[in-house]
Amino acid sequence: MNKTPTLPQKLMAEILGTAFLVFVGAGSITTTNFILGPKGVFSMADLGIIALAFAFAIAAMVYTIGHISGCHINPAVTIALAVSRRIGWRVAAAYVVAQLIGGILGALVMALAYGTSAAATLGYGATNFNAATTGY
Repeated sequence: MNKTPTLPQKLMAEILGTAFLVFVGAGSITTTNFILGPKGVFSMADLGIIALAFAFAIAAMVYTIGHISGCHINPAVTIALAVSRRIGWRVAAAYVVAQLIGGILGALVMALAYGTSAAATLGYGATNFNAATTGY
């Protein structure tokens, strides 16, 4: 009995995996900002914990959905696989759309968890430069 996942199952796995990565990864940044305050400066230890949050989220998703979709959870990975002809371009396009949906869903869950007031003060994990941060 062959249990090869269908394309909709693969796309749902990518949506859930990407949503989890965004929620945990960007959520770790938002949590660190919440602990340090909006003017806080990340130490190397803070950055290490954030990196570990991303790493554990990816490891959990590889274990959970890797056998279903390959656990791309990043459009860059999907496009690289399409360019190297390991997946077709139509499947890659569907994966990218699923990953974008997953990213939006993960961000929405994070916004619900932290509230809209956190957007202005904490930035929801948005990338920005802080010259006072050590280790650059």
